[in-house]
Amino acid sequence: MKFLDYWISMTQTKEDVMIDSPDPGAEKNYVPYNINKSLSSFWDYIHYVNEMNQLNHLDNKLQYDYFINTIEAYTGKNKRYAPEWLKVDEIEDLELIKEYYNYGSVKAKEALGLLGSEQLLHIKRKLRKGGMNK
Repeated sequence: MKFLDYWISMTQTKEDVMIDSPDPGAEKNYVPYNINKSLSSFWDYIHYVNEMNQLNHLDNKLQYDYFINTIEAYTGKNKRYAPEWLKVDEIEDLELIKEYYNYGSVKAKEALGLLGSEQLLHIKRKLRKGGMNK
C-alpha cells in the first residue's frame, strides 16, 4: 500500500483499501502523521485533522476509518487532487531537468511547465546512464 492509495480512498473513491487490500501490512503501512499533514493543507479538512491530532493514541485502522467516513468525497466537477508534493513523476522529471540544464529548483519547475512530453523523453534518453531499463 502506498500513501496515495490511502489518500485517494479517503478523498475520492471511499473504498476501504485496508479491508479490500490483499496486502497484510495495509494497516501497518498507514502513517497517520503523513495523512494528517497532507489533509491539513485543505481548509475544509482542517477540523477533522485537528480531531485526529487530539486522538493520536488511536490505532491506525480507527484513524483511517474516521477519515474515510467523515470527509466528503470529491468527484466530478469538484474533484480533489492530491497536493503537488505527492506527484512523484513530476518530481522525477524535475530532477532530470535540473541535471540536464544545470538549473535550480525554481527555474527547473518553470522549465517543466514549458517542455512537452517528447522533449522530456529526449532528456530522459540523454541522461540514461546504462544498466537495466525500467
